[in-house]
Amino acid sequence: MILGKVQDLPKGLERENRIIQTIMRQLVFALDGLHSTGIVHRDIKPQNIIFSEGSSTFKIIDLGATADLRVGINYIPKEFLLDPRYSFLSISNTRY
Repeated sequence: MILGKVQDLPKGLERENRIIQTIMRQLVFALDGLHSTGIVHRDIKPQNIIFSEGSSTFKIIDLGATADLRVGINYIPKEFLLDPRYSFLSISNTRY
C-alpha cells in the first residue's frame, strides 16, 4: 500500500469542493469512530492525514497526543476533553 501526505496532493486537486467534501467526510467518519470508543485525537493537522492509494481513502495517523477517556481523566482543561467541538475545530482549520 502506497501512502502519501495530504499536503503532497496537487494544489488544484485539493481545492476542488468535491474532493474537499470527500476528505472531510472520511476524516469526520474516522473521528466519530475514535470518539465512539472514548478516544480523542487532539492533534488533527495536515501532517497527520495520509492518503492510501490502494484503498483511495484518507486516514488519520499519529495517535501520540490522544486522550483515552475510558481509563480516567487526563490532565487538560475539561472544555477541551469533553467538548466534541475541539476535534471538529481542529479538523475544520485543517481545511484551509
